[in-house]
Amino acid sequence: VPLAWMNRANDLHASAGVLWLAMKEPMRHEFCKLLNFDKSFDLNTACQKNYCMLLGLSFELLLKSTIIIKQNGGDVPAIHNLVKLAMLGNIMLNSEEEMALKLLTEYVV
Repeated sequence: VPLAWMNRANDLHASAGVLWLAMKEPMRHEFCKLLNFDKSFDLNTACQKNYCMLLGLSFELLLKSTIIIKQNGGDVPAIHNLVKLAMLGNIMLNSEEEMALKLLTEYVV
């Protein structure tokens, strides 16, 4: 299970990356053309929450698989709080990383 979750975490990260590229210049206008959206359509506004959700889910799976590996199996914590998951995995966070995980937690709960 941990390896499958790590692979899924990579997939979610890749999907978030595609959204990130689509939201930023110069690709934003190209994506709008490909999707037949009007020039006034704002992909940044439309995709920001989905980007954060995918990135947060990627971290959640990565953290949960790390916990399982460090515990040599066992139960998966039934929580979505990314900071708490990092703590359970004995992963030290600096203040910037903790703030980022707190923000992303809002999109996965």
